[in-house]
Order: sequence, then structure tokens, then C-alpha cells
Amino acid sequence: MRSLQRRVTHAVVASATFCAVLVSASTTASAAPVVRNVPGDYPSIQAGIDAAVNGDTVLVAPGTYSEHRIDFHGKAIKVVGAAGAASTVIDGNGVGPIVFFHSLETRASVLKGFTIQHGFTDFYSVPGYGDAGGGVSIVHAMPTIKLNVIQDNAAVFAGGGIAEQFGAPLITHNIIQRNGRGPAGGDGGGVFLGGEGAPVVTDNVIQDNVTTDGGGIGLFAAGSPIIRNNVIRRNRAVLSHGGGIYAVNQSDALFEQNLVVDNTASDEGGGAYWLVPGNTRGPYLVNNTFVGNQAASGSALTLAGFDSASRVVNNVAVSESGSSVLDCGDYPRATVPLITFNNVYSTTVPRYGRNCTDQTGVNSNISADPLFVDPTAGDYHLRGASPSVDAGDSDAPGLTPWDLDGNPRIVGSAIDQGVYEAQPGADLSLGITATPNPVMTGKLLTWTLTATNHGPLMATNVQLHDTWPNALPGGVQFRRVATSTGSCAWDGATTLTCSLGALPSGASATITLVVKPRGPGMLANTATLAAHEFDPNTADNTASVQVTVRPG
Repeated sequence: MRSLQRRVTHAVVASATFCAVLVSASTTASAAPVVRNVPGDYPSIQAGIDAAVNGDTVLVAPGTYSEHRIDFHGKAIKVVGAAGAASTVIDGNGVGPIVFFHSLETRASVLKGFTIQHGFTDFYSVPGYGDAGGGVSIVHAMPTIKLNVIQDNAAVFAGGGIAEQFGAPLITHNIIQRNGRGPAGGDGGGVFLGGEGAPVVTDNVIQDNVTTDGGGIGLFAAGSPIIRNNVIRRNRAVLSHGGGIYAVNQSDALFEQNLVVDNTASDEGGGAYWLVPGNTRGPYLVNNTFVGNQAASGSALTLAGFDSASRVVNNVAVSESGSSVLDCGDYPRATVPLITFNNVYSTTVPRYGRNCTDQTGVNSNISADPLFVDPTAGDYHLRGASPSVDAGDSDAPGLTPWDLDGNPRIVGSAIDQGVYEAQPGADLSLGITATPNPVMTGKLLTWTLTATNHGPLMATNVQLHDTWPNALPGGVQFRRVATSTGSCAWDGATTLTCSLGALPSGASATITLVVKPRGPGMLANTATLAAHEFDPNTADNTASVQVTVRPG
């Protein structure tokens, strides 16, 4: 493990603050926006850009274009793949960056709808900034990068896929995959953010990238970025920290609502790692889900340094590997973040490690199986009975009104933990009647159970479990059962289990159970009903009835 002092002072990044208002390079605007077609009107993408003025669109036809160091020259233009990323490829052929923003471009400078691949940036690519960003390099600029596939790129220093330095770009709805490090290693295999900027990285899939630190995304003195609503999966930090996420020096980021799964770090922080220097706030980690990440220490999270002002709130962290799920490092005199309203769970390893004492039961933290719908298939939505439903802090910093699916938050009494808000897709109720009641010993008794879906959406995998204690002299003889949908099985004693399948909105299923009491007394029947979907009111999913059995 590297020392705190070394990490804080290592490789000083220039501390110039990125100006909040950018002035574009002087470019004469046309009277009306012009669509400039490549290759119809211009032989290359760069030629189309060179001819364009503010407001124009460079529309690129499907095909593969062997270009690199494509430069917007500060123009507020859109460069668009006409048929989208699947059909429009820019191939750097081992030279990068493929696209370079460095002239105070604004959000009106848009790169959209390309596959950007096979770029490689070394120390000599662009003087001063050339060793970061094999696919896309952004320096002192704030363009919009959207709906691209950025893959199979590399950089000597950082950001195999995308590197941002001292900027504030919007990086959104991209697939950033299979990017990596050059021979010198570096931070951020998929995405690198550095240099006191304010970038927004949202709604991307960042997967299968590899580097030294921060396989998916790496932050180094990154200012105040927002990293929200991303899927960060299967990335690797092969020599050190942060398989999915890595943040060091003054990186006061908001990590909100990211699904961080199956990432690996050789040392610490399989899902995420941060190291916060003194006199800084440090990151906020809000409503993320960490599952299946691996590291020697802190398989989900390693949170180190002087991070007492940092916050960890409303997250779900599950792991079965490493020395602990959430680890706070072991730096002398270091502090720990404020950890509240989280579900940190494991059945095999300690929940918390090193400087972090076990927070279970403290500050509304819990440790319980979050009851994902189908984790083996990658479905990390919460079931209706999940302990993470309504278990979060609705006043946590940085919350948005929508979950990772775009469904509304808050549905219940409080926000749910993790990236998904359980939605009221089904609302089951169960009723039970007994006829006749009272019943004579030796006579037939009929229980009728009615399951109804009152919710707006279909209920799937509906299961009914019915029991009647054998409390009568002589017991109860089972005679027959019938169901209007699905099937039922009697266990040979006092339990009936019915698989009712799917119940559409407004639909009901009826189960008729006939038994014969063999002795007098009180006979109770209790049944419960459940489905895969979230149920906003589980109080009416259980029903019971008491029957008086009189001597015959």
C-alpha cells in the first residue's frame, strides 16, 4: 500500500480552476445552419469540421473512417454519425487521440453516434496533454459526448477511452468498453477525470476496461464531478486500487445511483476506492449498488484518508470475498466518513474492516439479504419484501426524483436503498372463508381462498402457502383441492402449497380445499400470498379463519 503522503503529493496536476463561462473561438455563424455531408460534400470528417461554422451539423454517412486527432477548433457544431454508432466507425489505427477538444468548446460542441476505436495516445501525441485519452481527449473544454461506443483504445498516462482535464464535459449514454492502459499504467481504464473540473458522467455503460488504478473510472484531483446513473461492470485494476471506481486527491465527486458489479482490484476497493487528503470534503456516495466485486481488502469499498466530511448513504453493498465488504483503510490518524442508512451484507466475510468498526445498527445502517429479484441473472431490483425498501434517507445529498430505470422516487414512506426504487407493480390481497362454520365432527368442511391482484401491473410467480395446525383430537383428514389457475400440492400433513403463475391486473384465482375434521375443538387456517413484484401493502397478503368443530 502506498503512503498517504505519496498519494496526496504524487504527480502534481496543475491547479488552474476551469472557468465557469467559456468563450468559443471566434467563428462566423452562417445565416442558417448547414448540414455538411461526409463523404458526400467533404472527403473526411475533419474536412467537414474545417468548413463548418457555429450551428452547423457535420453528418457522417455509415462506414469506417481512418482518422485521428479530429479537432473541433472551438466550434459550436454537431458531428453526428447518420446511422448511429453501430454503422459509423472512426478507427485511429493505433494513433490518438482520435478526437481532441482543447479550444474552449462548450456543450454546443457535440460528438454523437460513432464507434471510436483503436486510438493510442503517448507522450508525443499532443504536446502538453498528449499522454491521456486514447479515444477522446478533452482539455479546458466542455463538449457533449453522447450515444457513442468508445472501445479498444489505450493511453500511456490515463483514460484509455476518454480523458478529461480541467474541463466540464457532458459524457452521457455511451458504451465505454475494452479500453486500457499503455506500458506506463495510469488511472482510469475507461474514463479519466482530472484537474479541478466539473464534468458530468451520466447514463453510460462502462465495462471490461483495465488499467493500474480505477479500471472503470479514475479521478485524480478532479474537482467536483457528478457520476450518476452509470453501469460500471467487469472492470479491473490489475496492480492496485479501485476495480470500478478510483478517486484520489481533491476529488469532491458525487457518485449517485451507479450499479457497480463484478469489478476486481488486486489490492483494495474492488468496487470503489478513495483516498481523501486533509482539508478537503471528499466524495459523496449516494444510492449506489455494489455486488460481486472482488479485492484483497474492501471487496465492495475501501474508503481511506481524511474523509470525515465525506458521506456514504443509502447504498447496498454485498460481497462474499476478500477480508471485508467495506474497509476504511489503516492510515494512522486518518478519519472515517459518515456512514448512514446503508445495507452492508455478507454471509462469509466481515461487513466492515480496519478503521471502520461494524456500523450495523448504528445510524440506521442494516445488514440483511437485500432480496434482489434475480442476482444470478444480473437483476438487482428489490423484491417487495426486501429490507432495503423504505430504508433510506430521503434527505440524502444529491438525490434525483428518478431511479436508475427512470421510475419515480420516492414510492413508499422513504427512499429505498440502492439504485432501484421498488415500484407498485402488483398489489395482492388474500381472502379466506369456511363453510359451514360451525361444522360437525366427521362432516366435510370447505375452505375457499381467493387471491386478487389490485395493482396496475401483472403479478408473476404468485405463490400461496396454506397451513392448518393439527390441534383436533383425531386430526383433520384431507379430501381434495381444486384451483382455478396453476396447481396445488398437499404435503400429506397440514400444509398446502399452490403455484398460481401470473395474475393480470384485476384478476383473481380461487382455491377450494375440502377437509374432514375428526374431533371437536377450534380449527385455524392461515394462508399467505407472495409474488416477484413489489407489493406496496403486504398487510393484506395474509388471511386466516377460525372454525368451530362441534361433536357429531
